[in-house]
Amino acid sequence: MGAPVVTRANQSRHDVRGRVAALRRTSYGAHALYATSVALVALAYYLAGRIGLELAYLDGAVAALWPPAGLGLALLFLGGLQLWPGIVVGDLLLGDFSTGLGTVLGQTLGNTLALVIAAALLRRLNAGRGDLARVVDVLGLVACALVAALVSAAFGPTSLRLGNAIAADELGRVFRTWTLGDASGVLVVAPVVLTWAATGIKGIHRRHLAEGAGLLVAIMVLVELPPQRDVPYIVFPLLLWSALRCGLRGAATATLVVCSITVWNTAQEDGPFVRDSLTHSLLSTQLFIAVSALTALLLAAVTAERTRAARALAATEATQRALADEQAALRRVATLVAGEAQPSNVFEQVTKEVGRSLALPGVSVLQYAEGHTATVVGAWSEHGTPLFPVGATLDLDADNVVAKVLRSGSAQRVDRY
Repeated sequence: MGAPVVTRANQSRHDVRGRVAALRRTSYGAHALYATSVALVALAYYLAGRIGLELAYLDGAVAALWPPAGLGLALLFLGGLQLWPGIVVGDLLLGDFSTGLGTVLGQTLGNTLALVIAAALLRRLNAGRGDLARVVDVLGLVACALVAALVSAAFGPTSLRLGNAIAADELGRVFRTWTLGDASGVLVVAPVVLTWAATGIKGIHRRHLAEGAGLLVAIMVLVELPPQRDVPYIVFPLLLWSALRCGLRGAATATLVVCSITVWNTAQEDGPFVRDSLTHSLLSTQLFIAVSALTALLLAAVTAERTRAARALAATEATQRALADEQAALRRVATLVAGEAQPSNVFEQVTKEVGRSLALPGVSVLQYAEGHTATVVGAWSEHGTPLFPVGATLDLDADNVVAKVLRSGSAQRVDRY
């Protein structure tokens, strides 16, 4: 057997992993890696927040879709709960200090606590699985989205009210929109990060890229069509197609594109979800987001489960067929032995059954004799003519597999003669 070939890409990847592992073994290196990870989480959270604030109202207090909720949950799930300081830093950078320091700190406390609790709960419910390839995993994400939204909403609107940023009669509407905004952010953003982080680009071929690109273009065109004002759910067939054909990654990506365009249009007072008041517009948009995300993710998870079940059933059937073939071969050999057939006939049948059962190109049965020789007593070949016919004699002084078996008394292998 030759030594495995290591490509430059694999070698570079192994070198990077080795350096990271060596860095972690030192106290300074561990602290440096942790600080870098926290800084990256804070930066990602801040950038996602800036996008969310572009779609916010009430002076940036409430948004129809709050992307940092989903991104923060996914990052804590993947990187570990110890990265929570990154959420704090990123949220403080997004804070509107004109509402008062206490209001900002209350919102940051609620947002951080919500994501830590939701990430810990998701780890437990999904057993560390981030691919969302099971219906129970998607339902677990939905439960965590609700938990994160309710915990955050318990702090955020209350802090705004205590800071006199909103009136008393607005508290209920802000709480509702805040809750749905955070839940929508988790359902739309978290699946994209989790599914792509879990599977990467594995299994994606050129035809998948072409189909996915065409699907995204069709979605963007369909979402922007004027008739969508009267038929807002006209894009659903494409979401269903992405779930059936492109799996969880495709369904999550398509949902992100559809919901992002929808939220942007509503914020610009355009699209099918514009109502008489901005609050009602946001509510109708958030309900559309929830229905779209749940439909696409659940359908993709059901499809993935059925695909795995079909593959497992096919593998079981193949195993059962192989076992049945082996049992039939044993019965045929046993029938010859019980009928006291000639040894040559038994050897011929054994070699044939072994070759067919193991899918080998040829099989030979040899009998060791005195004088360092071995005689072929049974031979079979899928091509009709065995390499060593019955009666052929092999020299055991050579370094071949037959000689190795005799010297070792165990199974042996040679790769080439």
